[in-house]
Amino acid sequence: MIFKRAAAKLRAQDWFAIAVELGIVILGVFIGSWVNDWSQQRAADRETRELLLQLRPEMTRQRESMTSITDYSKTTRNYADVAFAGWRRDPRVSDNDFVIAAYQASQVYGLSANGQTWATIFGGDQLRRIDDPAIRAPLQRLMTYDYSLLSYDRMATKYRDNVRLVIPNDIQQQIRRSCGDRLIQDGRALALPATCPITIAGAAQAAAALRAHPELIGQLAQHQSAISTQFVNVALVETQVDALDKAIAQLR
Repeated sequence: MIFKRAAAKLRAQDWFAIAVELGIVILGVFIGSWVNDWSQQRAADRETRELLLQLRPEMTRQRESMTSITDYSKTTRNYADVAFAGWRRDPRVSDNDFVIAAYQASQVYGLSANGQTWATIFGGDQLRRIDDPAIRAPLQRLMTYDYSLLSYDRMATKYRDNVRLVIPNDIQQQIRRSCGDRLIQDGRALALPATCPITIAGAAQAAAALRAHPELIGQLAQHQSAISTQFVNVALVETQVDALDKAIAQLR
């Protein structure tokens, strides 16, 4: 209809009316395009928000895993202190406790997650849609972090390998059976008992074998250094998880 009116006015050379009609058409097209773009942007924003909210359960799992790693490593560090005392022949440490501590100090636990866990839930395309730096910065760090720094392999040191060559296998099996890893958090994480009140047959001979390898003392110190580095790396990831969780919580 508007085009018929415009044609009639063109024949009548009503240029002002023609300009008005043309302006209405252009404005209508512009408004329609703007509304469409706005609607698409709103849909994209909703999708991004929903994806961010879906990250919160993963953040809870990651935080629980990192807490379990920290607790586990603290326990092995306590065993290491007893083992060091045993090598010093501290009279407060029996041969039995020395052997147990030397073995338990070699137990390790690492984080199995990696950057793909975050990227699978929240891909790179969605990351570009986030304008809020409080969300974007920690999420980007978590997606690109080198999770191999928290892996099991980083903890598999010379001490772990060599102390298990010295302690008889039957004693290792007894320690693992009575005081080995325990599943926690519905099987999602591990814990190591803080104490191991068992009596080992042949503890004196095993303790003598350990003391015959003083190089294990230096290797245990190096092992503890690796654990200390793991503490730092876990804390770095936890800081980013907490910052991201706090920022996403503001979306609700």
